[in-house]
Amino acid sequence: MRGSTYPSEVRSISIRAGIHGKAPLLYKTATIWPQDLLSLKPFLFLSGLFSENTGAYQVFRYLPSISAPEDPTVKNFLNHTTGQPAPVSLTHTFGGHSFMPHGTMTSRIVLLSLLILCSLRLSAQRHQQQHANWFTYFAQYRLSRHWGIHTDIQFRTDERVYRTNQSLVRFGLQYLLSPTTNLTLGYALIGNYGANGYYGERRLWQQYLHTVRWDNGHSMTHRLRLEERWVAYTNGREGWREGVRFRYFNRTLFNLSKKAPAYAKPYLALQNELFLNTASRDINPNLFDQNRFLVAIGVLHNGHTRLELGYMNQYINPPGNTDIINHILHLSVLQVLDFAASEY
Repeated sequence: MRGSTYPSEVRSISIRAGIHGKAPLLYKTATIWPQDLLSLKPFLFLSGLFSENTGAYQVFRYLPSISAPEDPTVKNFLNHTTGQPAPVSLTHTFGGHSFMPHGTMTSRIVLLSLLILCSLRLSAQRHQQQHANWFTYFAQYRLSRHWGIHTDIQFRTDERVYRTNQSLVRFGLQYLLSPTTNLTLGYALIGNYGANGYYGERRLWQQYLHTVRWDNGHSMTHRLRLEERWVAYTNGREGWREGVRFRYFNRTLFNLSKKAPAYAKPYLALQNELFLNTASRDINPNLFDQNRFLVAIGVLHNGHTRLELGYMNQYINPPGNTDIINHILHLSVLQVLDFAASEY
């Protein structure tokens, strides 16, 4: 199967899963199309189900085992092994064959996780490629030893910088647990400009941020953010669509020169942010909302101001069958200003 494609005869498979004790605790059915496995690849990789040495369609080899009929199409597609029964069944939609994967409670949890991912309706049938420019300003203003203000202003335009696609203003009150750890409570106001006209969005958000610094000048930042969202309708209907979104952000800075002057220290920035929806059926029923990956070159000025220029890949999984991939030129100014100190 390595390096091959799925058999054209297998158009879809249905998955039924449940966790059973004395009585079923959870039971659900879902259908996954072979091409959907490609869109699941990031999750499978993060879950340890996928590696660079296997193809996307070999995900089922990681099920502890499968007892299947002598159907070569099914065998080739599932790449099965053998083992003990577990309460999960997959049905080949053309032959009507049923067969049971087997394994321990750990395998059942893995299977249930796969089921949940499948039920997201992550479809790789169509991708829409777009180009854009983002201009961003991020700042932390330290007012005292324990208190500060978070500021975030962004303008996102089309590739020609002719039309604004989105504007964002985000402010928050920070409590500084230490020089490297803080908590923030904030409010955001977003304006969206699309084919259906303008519609706004309001957010309350809570955030935990922690930074680890090393002696060689490298650093890594972890950020957890929870957003309560109110998004206006786009068809002229009054009212708001409500939802909650979780975001995990990781950013690593690599110092490129130990001998550079303090006013211009070059560095490389790598960052990734994963967005997951919950209780957001009216906004986006998919659990996986989007992912943003950024690579940038930056200059640090006197320890408090950074200028960065980079490329961002934004993968969006909206409702429907068309995913969006944005290729973004990303220009940022980032500042940490300590107004409680005598000088910067």
